[in-house]
Amino acid sequence: MNRRDFLGTMAMLSCARMFSMPAGSAVFDKPMLKIGIISDTHIIDEDVDHGYCGGTQTFEKALTWFRDQGADGILIAGDITDWGLQDQLRNVARAWYRVFPKDKGLGGRKVEKLFVYGNHDIDGWKWGYPQTYNKPKEMFSDEKCIDLHRAEIWEECFHEKFTPFWVKNVKGYIFIGSHYQHGEHLDGFKEYMDSIRSLIPSGNMPFFYTQHLHLKNTCSGEWAWGQDDGQVTDYLSQFPNAVAFSGHSHTVLTDERTIWQGAFTSVGTASLRYEYLFGGHENSYSDSGNDKGHAMPRIELTDGRAGLLMTVYDDCIALAKRDFVYDDYLGDDWVFPLGDNDKYSFTGRAASEKAPQFPQGSQITLLREKRKDRTGRDMDAVVLRFPNVLKCNTGIRAFDYEVTASTVGEFGMDKRVVMQRRVYSAGCYKAESQDLGDVEMVFDWDELTDTVDTKRLPPDFLFEVRPCGAFNAKGEPLTLKVRF
Repeated sequence: MNRRDFLGTMAMLSCARMFSMPAGSAVFDKPMLKIGIISDTHIIDEDVDHGYCGGTQTFEKALTWFRDQGADGILIAGDITDWGLQDQLRNVARAWYRVFPKDKGLGGRKVEKLFVYGNHDIDGWKWGYPQTYNKPKEMFSDEKCIDLHRAEIWEECFHEKFTPFWVKNVKGYIFIGSHYQHGEHLDGFKEYMDSIRSLIPSGNMPFFYTQHLHLKNTCSGEWAWGQDDGQVTDYLSQFPNAVAFSGHSHTVLTDERTIWQGAFTSVGTASLRYEYLFGGHENSYSDSGNDKGHAMPRIELTDGRAGLLMTVYDDCIALAKRDFVYDDYLGDDWVFPLGDNDKYSFTGRAASEKAPQFPQGSQITLLREKRKDRTGRDMDAVVLRFPNVLKCNTGIRAFDYEVTASTVGEFGMDKRVVMQRRVYSAGCYKAESQDLGDVEMVFDWDELTDTVDTKRLPPDFLFEVRPCGAFNAKGEPLTLKVRF
């Protein structure tokens, strides 16, 4: 059996991995390259944690872990700071040099900085943070912002020349970076890429690209907010050996749509500060900003702090997804062969995705109680609880759940759907080891019965819960029939 076949076998048998099979242990050959990948560190102070944004502790923890794994470089896909101030970038630099003095890791290994600015680094000083954090306006003066002094501040902090675009060679592999400018367009991108085209390898030899905004219609698909204008996607589409990394959306690494393959490969880098779940769920952030109609509080992802360890081999790339709060892995590594961009295509996975299934003997439990909805309004709540579908208990982890409430007449006739909602498990963005509890779905009784004449005839309600994959493959439902 060759190593590629072995990797496929390991993917099928990876239930044995449980929660913490070390990255790279499923391969035989010596790695050619290791790169730690993070994004959206949103650093403000060195020591003070502000919740969503703050200190350097998690950043240093991630750097230390990457160093101990033998990383040859660290890629940061933007939003290094939160307010875009010189002092914040100095905090980042001090943390870097505590872990990598003189840019060297263990045993004197050279560790390359593969960093780019993001929109917070460039525009954050303009966004009214003095009021938000009760800070003096003088902190945000022209003299102290990164935006107006991008090169000088960068060179002071990181001891390297600043250019809007850069190319670096790390152990024979080409890395290209584009700093955020303003908005969705990168002025001069095509011209720069054309100027270094002779450095871009051909054939199956990969090269790597990073910017802050997601490349349009690649990782996380058309749903990702904050994409660029599409020129980078168009340009890289001529290079099937391109592997791009981008940040900005904070999209979780437990979402299989965070990696995309098509004309090339594009990967979202989550966030080392807080993460984001797509909306449209009863307990997700409301993309419209309107919390009315949500019976459940949204999941707060302040402890969603993750990154990737990329290991490059002579015929494949492995991406290990690491949780830096709970020191665990976020599911199976993404492993794809060089020269083949089909494995993680959206269309292919949508067609072949296996539906998650509830463990045998699973049941729905129901209770009625007084609760408050997301806006603080009192409500009569109908609470459903059911087991979480995890790889450790079924072989496949569910991405989310579809919950349907219907009224039914005698003998199950005249079934009518009155509500259908999607819900996440409370720890869906974390490693399975942090998401072992039951899942909860809450209906507001008044909304549930809005179109039902409960006074004339108490209805029988049928509740159905289906576990779903990231590409919407749906498992068999749990059902519960009840008369209130």
